[in-house]
Amino acid sequence: MKILANINKILAETPSIAIDTIRADFRKDRRSKDGSKLDRLNLIARTYGKSWRKMDKSDWRFKTIAKKYRYDTELNLTNIFELDDLNIFYANTAQDSRHRARLEIFGLKQYGDEQTPSNLIAELLKAVGNVSSVDLCFDSSSPFDVQKLAEYFHLRRYENAFYVNHTGLSSLSKFYIYDKKIKDGLKASLWRLEATAPIIDLNKPALLPRAERLELQLRQAVRDFSQIIDTATKVQPAKPTYKAKNNKRELRA
Repeated sequence: MKILANINKILAETPSIAIDTIRADFRKDRRSKDGSKLDRLNLIARTYGKSWRKMDKSDWRFKTIAKKYRYDTELNLTNIFELDDLNIFYANTAQDSRHRARLEIFGLKQYGDEQTPSNLIAELLKAVGNVSSVDLCFDSSSPFDVQKLAEYFHLRRYENAFYVNHTGLSSLSKFYIYDKKIKDGLKASLWRLEATAPIIDLNKPALLPRAERLELQLRQAVRDFSQIIDTATKVQPAKPTYKAKNNKRELRA
């Protein structure tokens, strides 16, 4: 399955939306003619003149990643290995006698930083053969209309960011809004709307092939995310002075 090519094909239809993070859960001991998946990850690293380095648990990067997943009790990360200076790591988990791991490729939509080679990303995803979730993102030089979004979602504010931990949409588990100027030290404000799209097993009634489930779920996620963007960016008409008896609205068309 050409994972990255399939993702890029879907995103090309909506060029204003980009991918910032790709996650893939896999079994390190799963073998093929080229060895285990872990063997293939090590081979790819050497091919690009890189190596997987184990993070010290006292390192701020380890703490940042562990904090990010602290509420994911099913995942239960243990050791974390980063691919040299790139925004890529894989983490062992306590599941299945520690044979399960999570690969994460992040920071794909950045400004000013050197981009991770797309060929390397494609090879890593091919090696693990899976996608468990992606983060879609949309950037704007103007602040988003959080008041309008609050009509549809339960927004929570933390410092300069806004969070929605449960969207109520099957295609998007959560999203948040923040200013990348503050987070990344940019010269000018750049507001980002970022949402997580889980790619889960589907039975219809038989289990869908991975390529088909990625196609189906990512397309739906892009459609739903586009509607959220429209709600957060369009100039809203003046509200009527009266209220209808039943004024509940849904985000979906």
